[in-house]
Amino acid sequence: MPPKEPSQISIPSFATTQLSLLDAELQSELAETSSLISNSTPASLSRAGLAITNLVLASQRTGLGGKTVVELAPDGATVGKHGELSEHGMWFLFVKGWDCEERGSEASV
Repeated sequence: MPPKEPSQISIPSFATTQLSLLDAELQSELAETSSLISNSTPASLSRAGLAITNLVLASQRTGLGGKTVVELAPDGATVGKHGELSEHGMWFLFVKGWDCEERGSEASV
């Protein structure tokens, strides 16, 4: 029996299918993230590694393209023994959400 010839795949059809699958995945992740944020406390999000809490503004400057670059540091009142972040600490990240809580004359992020 002769070997089967591979079927031809339409590149535009393949690309359209992949884009629709990627969009469906994005919408699902957005819905899940929205649900987590609206139904969870900051402490539970932090324990799950989805949020970093108790940070204060250490410095602020203008970066490339006029974007504001901020350096956040752990709040001295809430850090561990050696001043480190929790086990889910991050060194570099893009801030997706920002929520401030006023504490006296100082704002905590």
